[in-house]
Amino acid sequence: MVSDFAPIDLLLQRAGRLHRHRRFGRRPPRHASPVLEVTLPLDAEGKPVWERWAPIYAPYILWRSWATLRGGMADDQREIVLPRDYRRRKKNLPSSTSRSTRRR
Repeated sequence: MVSDFAPIDLLLQRAGRLHRHRRFGRRPPRHASPVLEVTLPLDAEGKPVWERWAPIYAPYILWRSWATLRGGMADDQREIVLPRDYRRRKKNLPSSTSRSTRRR
């Protein structure tokens, strides 16, 4: 699955959809393991370009989500194994719908 960047709680929800139904033996061999690829445009300095998401999500949530996912990246890739890493990644981040950070 390919997804645009979003707050981490929404990315984890999308990743969970890859495991929604048991599909043993029904996936093509090259897709045997579910993978979520997240796209995010970067500027010349390697910082995210948020204009696309600014009307939807508070910048604070986007920056925190990006910083969390970016930690431990190698070669522009980050592996998160579900459900093992779910609580660890989401624990200290605000929800995309929390009242204190929601756009009005």
